[in-house]
Amino acid sequence: MVATLLAFDQLGAVAQDAASVASLMMSTSPDASLRSQASDCTKRWNAYATELYQDRSLFDTLNLQGGDSIDRKLQADLKRRFESSGVQLDQEAQMRLRAIRKEMTELSLEFEKVLRDNTTTLAFTAEEARGVPLQVLEKAKKDAQGRYLLGFSYPEYQPFMDNAHDDAAKKRYYIAFTNRGGDRNIEILARLVELRESLAQLLGHRSYPAMITSERMVEKPERVLSFLKEVQQAAEPREAQELEEIRLYMRAKGAQENLSRWNVSYWQEQLRKERYQIDQEQIRAYFPTQTSIAFSLDVASRLYDVDFRPVKLPTWHKSVSVWEVRSKAPAETDEPLGLIYLDLFPRPGKFTHAAAFPTRGVSRALQRKPISVMVANFNESGLTYGELRTLLHEFGHVLHGVLSDTRYLSHAGTSVERDFVEAPSQMFEAWAQSYESLKLLSDRCSPSCKPITQELVDRLEASRRFGQGIRFNTQRLYAAFDMQLHTVEPGRAPDPMETWKSLQLKTALGYVEGTKFPSAFGHIAGGYAVGYYGYLWAEVIAWDMRTAFDKNLMNTRVGRRYRDTILSRGSERKAADMVQDFLGRSPSTEAFYRELNSR
Repeated sequence: MVATLLAFDQLGAVAQDAASVASLMMSTSPDASLRSQASDCTKRWNAYATELYQDRSLFDTLNLQGGDSIDRKLQADLKRRFESSGVQLDQEAQMRLRAIRKEMTELSLEFEKVLRDNTTTLAFTAEEARGVPLQVLEKAKKDAQGRYLLGFSYPEYQPFMDNAHDDAAKKRYYIAFTNRGGDRNIEILARLVELRESLAQLLGHRSYPAMITSERMVEKPERVLSFLKEVQQAAEPREAQELEEIRLYMRAKGAQENLSRWNVSYWQEQLRKERYQIDQEQIRAYFPTQTSIAFSLDVASRLYDVDFRPVKLPTWHKSVSVWEVRSKAPAETDEPLGLIYLDLFPRPGKFTHAAAFPTRGVSRALQRKPISVMVANFNESGLTYGELRTLLHEFGHVLHGVLSDTRYLSHAGTSVERDFVEAPSQMFEAWAQSYESLKLLSDRCSPSCKPITQELVDRLEASRRFGQGIRFNTQRLYAAFDMQLHTVEPGRAPDPMETWKSLQLKTALGYVEGTKFPSAFGHIAGGYAVGYYGYLWAEVIAWDMRTAFDKNLMNTRVGRRYRDTILSRGSERKAADMVQDFLGRSPSTEAFYRELNSR
């Protein structure tokens, strides 16, 4: 058995070295022609992979006995991969499946390209932009009338929505932002849902949600719906209370407008500034970007007994930095554990959100070292409190990849069940929320940056918790949309906008006519289809795992145990078993709901 599994691992390594680099370059290369070539490469690889895993003779090689639990887990994983590619189907059905997967790949890539290549800018007068931080406006281009031109990158959009005083300007920007995928992306999303349902039926599943959840921690779609209902019941009362507090604050300030989708973040931010004395733009002075990056590395170094050393290697852009990851423990060799690349600042044509790319997975059997890449779009001068948590969130994914130490590539890093994959990254956010750890950041850049105190962290945390109901219920809404959109009724074509409007109309702030949020919901056009619930599901697990550290987040003994039990094992074991081993008990929702209701 071992020889056969090793051969599959070698094949996977060859494939990953081509496919993962193509995926990365498609999202990060400053060269538009290279991004296009990388997209073509991704299409060809996906088509090849489907055909490869339809090969019956290869599938039959897996009918072997023996091996240990890791070998048997890989054997079962590979069999599922073959079966999801239709190895059990006749030739005609396999051809239909290939055609479906080919079209799905092309449409998903087109959806992301529409967003990535959107260079639309909106023009705002100085009066309309009043309140927006000067550092945002100073970077903006101007048109012939002297108006500021702002696009859809988050370092432009979010500070405007949080700070611009002009309500009509915020509404115009909000509508444009939610429409940035356009009608074409709505069409793509509808077609993707049809194709996914056809795929599930072809493979003998009762529905696409049933097919997807069967390989997840949640196991079945009914359990997803039940979970989302529980979150809704807990979050909606908290959200209603928070929105009423914001409305009362608006009236006290003499606001003429009503609370709306486009101004809720503005008024929430104004209330936070006054109630907690927290101005996110001023907070950047406490979290200089380069120091925050060094802080992330420092925390990981202490917790997981590793060192990060900058190295000079060729990169796809001059702003990308490269770091070797090395063990602090004495070893027989001085070889690094792996590499991480950090591509953290916005530029035209680049992926517009924040994400970690598992570019190269580890394999002890192949003596293969891991490489993880973080891609983000941060402000170069400093981070808000939310952006600092985003930095640690994505770094959590990177650590999951680069600290993985699995026997086989197929089990490396973030190859875990999709509804668990966010848990290690959400857990790592905790180190951005504690004075104990944040003091490391303050000490690192003193006296050039403002000192972080316990009193400041208390205010930051109180400010973060105000809006918990809004945030969790919004995440619940996105997940509910994902599930309902993929619940396809026989003979009725899916309508993303109809589905979205029907759900959003039931929420406290309703639906804004003219907006098309599904056109920019890249998660469910890609790998998170029938999986967006995983953010909430994993957050429950993350809050539970944090309890192992109790009140000492810098407990290196627990950190090392977490690395050995969770991070290093990848998907060699089921996520539920690893979590139970780490906690020493069955998982609980108590910590999550305590956080949701905390003030």
